[in-house]
Amino acid sequence: MAKVAVRHRSFSPKTRQTGVAVKRITRAQVLHLMRRICVLAAAIYYVGVSLVASLQALNSLKGATSPLTVYRNYSANLITAYLGHDAIRESKLVASLLDNSNDATSTPLRNDTMFLESLTTTSFTGCASVAKFNAKIYDSALLRSDFVKLVEEGAYNLSFLSDHELILPVVDCSFTPLTLGDLTCARVFYLTRLKSNTEQMYVITVSKAIVNYAVREQHTEGTATLISFTLVSDMSMTTSVQHYFAVGLGF
Repeated sequence: MAKVAVRHRSFSPKTRQTGVAVKRITRAQVLHLMRRICVLAAAIYYVGVSLVASLQALNSLKGATSPLTVYRNYSANLITAYLGHDAIRESKLVASLLDNSNDATSTPLRNDTMFLESLTTTSFTGCASVAKFNAKIYDSALLRSDFVKLVEEGAYNLSFLSDHELILPVVDCSFTPLTLGDLTCARVFYLTRLKSNTEQMYVITVSKAIVNYAVREQHTEGTATLISFTLVSDMSMTTSVQHYFAVGLGF
């Protein structure tokens, strides 16, 4: 009797005839990949923050600051002693200009600038005791011109300034940037009186800084002058002092 060969059929699943085994990515591998991507992103962010911080530190050392902090750490210590605690027209500052007259309304309009060098010493030539004093920034003609520009160019939004006439600019030689020779910031105290009421005298504190600006929508950027100023007629006032701001583009 003839033998019949029995062939056993394999029940193993078919594989693609490519010679390459196909592997499936597991959930653990996906999580590991995502973790590595997050670590890389964090490292890039850290490097970016470090670079920005370094640039800002260098700018601060050069005297450049942001608009929000441009005046924050600066002080002028002598002016308060000269202004006292009462009305400006009764202050030591005004009394020094009266030439033995007790009538504050007759205070003459001067063509020079007063520099407060100490609690007992004033000058009309500059801050002789400050080694880094910059006479160009605090030139009397320039300070007066700045006041005229502020009044004229702010006539629309700051119309109240048109009633002020300048008696003289006052510079506090203890002002921080002045003593450090910082050319990016200046502060002047303008002694004024009202044209409509000469008995009413004010000190207009003007702080000026050079800053960079950018208008993204218009694709423009450049350098601008940022001005902040306040008006005080009585040092004993209990109400808050109003701050005003003005910006001049294209310094």
